[in-house]
Amino acid sequence: MKSLENYLIRIYGKKLASLKITDQDAYVYASIGSRDDLTERKKIYFENEFLGLADYSAAFSEAEDFLMRVAPYLHFPRDQKEIWIPRLERMLDWIVEIDQKFPSLAHWTGIYLKEEALMGKKSSDLVLGPFLGDVTEHIRISIDRGICGMAVREERAVNVPDVTKVAEHIACSLKTKSELVIPLRNRKNEIVAELDLDSERLGAFTSDIESELKELAREFSDKVWKA
Repeated sequence: MKSLENYLIRIYGKKLASLKITDQDAYVYASIGSRDDLTERKKIYFENEFLGLADYSAAFSEAEDFLMRVAPYLHFPRDQKEIWIPRLERMLDWIVEIDQKFPSLAHWTGIYLKEEALMGKKSSDLVLGPFLGDVTEHIRISIDRGICGMAVREERAVNVPDVTKVAEHIACSLKTKSELVIPLRNRKNEIVAELDLDSERLGAFTSDIESELKELAREFSDKVWKA
């Protein structure tokens, strides 16, 4: 899981004393803070599922931030890890590419996965996958709610120039002024995930930017979901 390791190292730098993520059992062990002053150990959970351990001497909020970044990435069907690990790697690589291609466009970029379509569970929820930006409490969103849910229900990209004008908007951050959600489809043209971008600027996602991101989403879907 080199993509995730590289991302976490970039985020935490020297604060991350050591990190080990195994792709065999989706287990993580991390040391956050000085090697000489690791005072606490915290279990890593995602929706009551134990994923690993983290030692930390850093502020508790910083340790919580780390765990929230790791947990969604490791939350996938264990019996399908040969399929999911490379997919998740490519998702993270892709959103990093988008972030680099459109610098300063979005303060949060992430992928939500349609749980029923991809994880074989009876569900009407979207589950958080890899993301860039601040951690979010919205690790699970019902398809019946929010702009993310609207994109799935109406099977289309949803571009909101001003989120305060849309009653369905779920506020992940007070910084968000506009949002763009683009569905990702499999070979049967079914929506299986979506790209979600939040911006601090009103009307950030112009028609040209939306068109370009839609094309990038189509190309990514062809490589990952339709391969």
